[in-house]
Amino acid sequence: KTTGTSTHIRHPFNMANTGTIYLTNAGMGTASDKFTNRMISAPIELNKKIEDTGVSLTGAEFTVYSGTTPVAYLTEQPASSGTYKLSNTNSLGASPLNVKNGSIDYLQNVGGKLQLLKGSYTFEETTTPLGFADDYATNTTDLIKHAVTIIDDSKTVYLGNTGFGTTARNFINTYNRGEVRINKRDSSNILGPLHGAEFTVYAGTTAVAYLTESGNTGNYILSSISRHGRDSLANVTNSSANNAKYLLNGKLLMGNYELEETIAPSGYLPDVDISGQLNRHAFNLTTNGQIVYITNSGTDPSSSAIFTNVVKKGELRLNKVDSSSLAPLSGAEFKVYAHKKLSDSDHSSDVHVANLIESQIEGSYVISTSGVTSTTPPVNDSGVDYLQDGKLIAGKYEFVETVTPQGYNIDGGRLHSVTISDDNSILYLNNNFTNAGNTSSSTVFTNVLTPPPPPPPTSSGGGDRDRDSDSRGGGGGGVVAPPVVQPRPKPLSSPVPTRPPVQSPPQGTFSPPPTTIPSDVPQGSFVDQTGQLLPKVPDAELAPVEGIKDVYAQVDSSGKVVAYWKKAVVKGKAVYYLAAQYFNNDNPSTGA
Repeated sequence: KTTGTSTHIRHPFNMANTGTIYLTNAGMGTASDKFTNRMISAPIELNKKIEDTGVSLTGAEFTVYSGTTPVAYLTEQPASSGTYKLSNTNSLGASPLNVKNGSIDYLQNVGGKLQLLKGSYTFEETTTPLGFADDYATNTTDLIKHAVTIIDDSKTVYLGNTGFGTTARNFINTYNRGEVRINKRDSSNILGPLHGAEFTVYAGTTAVAYLTESGNTGNYILSSISRHGRDSLANVTNSSANNAKYLLNGKLLMGNYELEETIAPSGYLPDVDISGQLNRHAFNLTTNGQIVYITNSGTDPSSSAIFTNVVKKGELRLNKVDSSSLAPLSGAEFKVYAHKKLSDSDHSSDVHVANLIESQIEGSYVISTSGVTSTTPPVNDSGVDYLQDGKLIAGKYEFVETVTPQGYNIDGGRLHSVTISDDNSILYLNNNFTNAGNTSSSTVFTNVLTPPPPPPPTSSGGGDRDRDSDSRGGGGGGVVAPPVVQPRPKPLSSPVPTRPPVQSPPQGTFSPPPTTIPSDVPQGSFVDQTGQLLPKVPDAELAPVEGIKDVYAQVDSSGKVVAYWKKAVVKGKAVYYLAAQYFNNDNPSTGA
């Protein structure tokens, strides 16, 4: 056929003379001339591009194989064009291959153009342009062998990363790229993952990527989309790299970057410096496939490196008073629960984390683990202790009054909700149900006196005259009995010390009150720190303590302070308990 067409060639000849005529491709000839056929072959072409920029890429080279035998090269023709065509020699000028298929050369020169014999081949990129990733199979260092088949004669076959064909396509190379990752943990429990954070990666002042959580693991990886999916950095490009995207397929271009925590996990302090500015953590990607882990103090190649946050903590306090007189009330108990469900009404997973017990100040209640039945400190889903340094970690809590002061209505069984959100905050609790905390120290939690019981029913029917007549001389009707008034609990009578006041002891001297006392201990008794009854201390041995209400110093015959007795309400019963004791010490301020 005529080269490049489907038209068969008609070869002329002339029967002008007798004898044998010998036909050749070029016309009539002699007995020694031949009529030849060329084996089917076709040219191969490859157009090399940089990622999705459309920019041509120079400096590569490919080798074509028949089985394991190299039979041809693909070199850049013309130079710096980004187009690669068949060649018998490589770009380094090595000896020509001149490989034959039997007796026929694999490379055929057809009309001044090299073509490859019909058949099935593979090709691989044996030289990669500088700064670009090798064409390796995923997670290996093995070059990909791309298949190509030649079927039709002289019809150009175009090669690409994903196949071949007779229409133009591109072979793509990506820049060398790497990754940055963060394993986020609580500073007090490095095994517990932290959720809900977000980081932003900057090239200079330009935001180029985010780090968002992968699943629910506490591990953060590169993403072009922000945590809530509202912002995208997918199309931010680097003008110094042919406008290639900074982030492609979850990997960053090589270069110098900085990273900051733009959203801290809920309930945790942000990652800031001493001036309150967000810390920027520098890192550098230098080799293809590199993975850098960020810590609070720098970078680390180890996949076990962590980045921690400090949990916010706050206090709960409660000032309990009479609803009418606002006098402080002792003898109450509260339980505090961590609320773990999203629904306010679902308390199925609430955890008892602490109690509110009365402090040394009458009617003032503070957080304590005393009375919490768990043998181990209660922790949240990340394994973080709810109670740290006498404070509760940030979160939503409920509290309920389980024991009320004697003679008052109990507020038990009703959960009051409170949320700790600010670090080092102090919330004072009130009777509100949905938001029972605020920062005002004048906030109070009130109880109402128990009302007297109703009067007994009136008498009716016959009887003597005196009972059948009322005081006004009437008759017939029964006399209404006077109501029985329930007296308020008798207050604890204070001792009447005869000695002059003594100075207050050093801070932290007093032990906490006992948590229980025997039922047979009378009101007003003197008890030890376990609640057991002790002999009453005579008033003559007691002296008031300057500046502290309801605390008395016991003084021996030589004038030395040997003990302090403090008023407390235990299980609804007011007593004086042994709050501090000194032995053989001339200077009580040092404590013994």
